[in-house]
Amino acid sequence: MTKLERQGWVIIAVLSFALFLLMGAAYDIFGIFLVPLQAHFGWNSAKSSLPFTAMGLVYAASMPAAGWLLDRFDARFVMAAGTGVCGIGFVCASASNSYASIMAAYVLIGIGIGVAGYVPITVVITNWFHERRGLAMGIALSGEFLGIMVMAPVLTRAISTFDWRAGYLIIAALMLVVLLPLALGVVRTRPSATQALARGHGSSDDLPGMEVREALRSRSFWMIAIAQIGWGCAITGLFMHLPAYMAGLGYSSGAAPLAMSVYAGLGIVGQPLAGGITDRLGARTSLIVTFSLLASGAVSLAWAQHVVFLSMYIATGLIANTPVLMTSMLVADCLGLKRFGSLQGLLGSAAQFGAAFGPELSGLMFDATNSYVRAFQLLALLQAVGAVAAFACIPGEYTRSIPAPALAEQAKQSSQSP
Repeated sequence: MTKLERQGWVIIAVLSFALFLLMGAAYDIFGIFLVPLQAHFGWNSAKSSLPFTAMGLVYAASMPAAGWLLDRFDARFVMAAGTGVCGIGFVCASASNSYASIMAAYVLIGIGIGVAGYVPITVVITNWFHERRGLAMGIALSGEFLGIMVMAPVLTRAISTFDWRAGYLIIAALMLVVLLPLALGVVRTRPSATQALARGHGSSDDLPGMEVREALRSRSFWMIAIAQIGWGCAITGLFMHLPAYMAGLGYSSGAAPLAMSVYAGLGIVGQPLAGGITDRLGARTSLIVTFSLLASGAVSLAWAQHVVFLSMYIATGLIANTPVLMTSMLVADCLGLKRFGSLQGLLGSAAQFGAAFGPELSGLMFDATNSYVRAFQLLALLQAVGAVAAFACIPGEYTRSIPAPALAEQAKQSSQSP
């Protein structure tokens, strides 16, 4: 292994730890703080859940800004800034004594996650890795699921031993004392940007690909956007309502947490596995197969009173989050790397907006029909539409706007990565 390759894998380790904190600890296990906040402030369930909605919407809105910044500054500065804002948000949350201050803290947290999370992480991996891009991205993204499994019991114990303020401070300390220095010291946008980094910038103008305006006129951009929205909506709409659905089917109170834990645990294994498979099959084919399997898993919930069909859905935890890596690779394949940061920010935002409204859609469908079956069938249909949209994408679409000699030179330059 060359020195450059070793540096790339060290960066992957840091990016995995970033998702461990930014998603696994800061975002995905928000529910751990719900009951303590309700008990302390006397809020009802709807009021105490609203900060999560605000965080999710601000997170989605911040992703295009992260992409814009990444096309102008090196990823180490963007990630460090987002991590700092997120850490300060948790410090503010720990000191909060009112609903307004909690909401303001979660707005800061949402901005920090949007700027430091998936967008810079996928941009860095895409620029550093060429042949093993899927595997590298899968290993990095598995950090989120590991964060859920590790930090959920750690924060639960801290809250029960001390209080909810201590839980917030633990996350803040890990952000500000550990992740922020690591981002500044280790992360780099691309291996070829050494001279530009000395000036604080990392230019992508020489890379092959479309400008944002060109991409917005392409078929692949809108097909990926449709797939992203449907996937985000379906994943959260199914997972967030699983405990209520299982309770209605007569499962014990401990069955749903176990199912959710197994689902998350499978994601740790599934991400690297799916990344390696995507390297071989290609992003487009892998995404079509993944969406088809996810749709089948959602449909199986209609018969979830039988543990075999419930297990079919739980098994999709292996691939539930893999569209993140597959769509990132598909963006590079179809739209190129020239403005990858900005495009990834826009398309990642589409997925997050879908995720923010998925639980609400399931809830509305349940209220209208008094059953989750129709809701889950609609979400399965959205995933099937995602498979069709992926099929409609055009790998190499960006090459149509580049003269042949320039394209050959750009392709040669962009391939000089591990």
